Amino acid sequence: MRIVNMRTVPLHITVILLFVGLFIGCDTDSTQPGTTGTLRLYIADAPGEFENVNIEITRVDVHRPGPNGWVPINDETRTFDLLEYSNGAMALLGEQELQAGKYTQIRLMLGDGNNVVVNGDTFSLYVPSGYQTGLKLVRQFDIEPDYTYELLIDFDVHRSIHMADGQYMLKPTVRVEPLALTGSIQGYVSPADANAVVSAIDAEPDTVVTSAYPDETGFFKLIALPSGNYNIAVEAENFENALLEGVTVEAGQTADVGTIELNEIE
Repeated sequence: MRIVNMRTVPLHITVILLFVGLFIGCDTDSTQPGTTGTLRLYIADAPGEFENVNIEITRVDVHRPGPNGWVPINDETRTFDLLEYSNGAMALLGEQELQAGKYTQIRLMLGDGNNVVVNGDTFSLYVPSGYQTGLKLVRQFDIEPDYTYELLIDFDVHRSIHMADGQYMLKPTVRVEPLALTGSIQGYVSPADANAVVSAIDAEPDTVVTSAYPDETGFFKLIALPSGNYNIAVEAENFENALLEGVTVEAGQTADVGTIELNEIE
């Protein structure tokens, strides 16, 4: 691996997905031993320039082919501040048995208690169709009998919240990755108070996969990365950009890149 200091780093961003539901429960059909599996769902966050992003979830359904169609999963209303889950922190959103088989979509219904906090002020967050038809994700996954399937939702706040006509709007963008097939990259940025943003860039096709803001110690962790080779880009105001090339990620492993030193712009 080598570190290249530079003033600009091209960050070609690819939108991965639209959104995914946050709670998982069980099918209402009767089950027998060997006919159900468990889905365990987590959420994490890629950074955005907000103090809080509060999302109110009122109901989640999943869809599977067949006569039952949409299956109600959870109707408990809960509110999450998405910015609490970064640098490796995850929230367990649901763990429940589902009838074994193929699932094709998840539908999320939102309440009207969504808001963002900016510079101490709270602003309502408008969600188009979130209250009527819900937010839908076309995402296939298989539940196998007697097997626990873990999914991580990496919610990209920066790319999901937009200002239009003086109103904050939520058009969700997330990655959804099976934890068993992914790994992580961690390290430190120095100086810790540089207010840097660290991004994992897929070497091919040169796209940003996820990002993180280092904490007060400079620590960062980029999680749920599919196995492969990545470049780590670090950007901070008043500092030269840095690029750490050729970081290999393996499933179930964490690649530690040590400390990335930033040079002040003179």
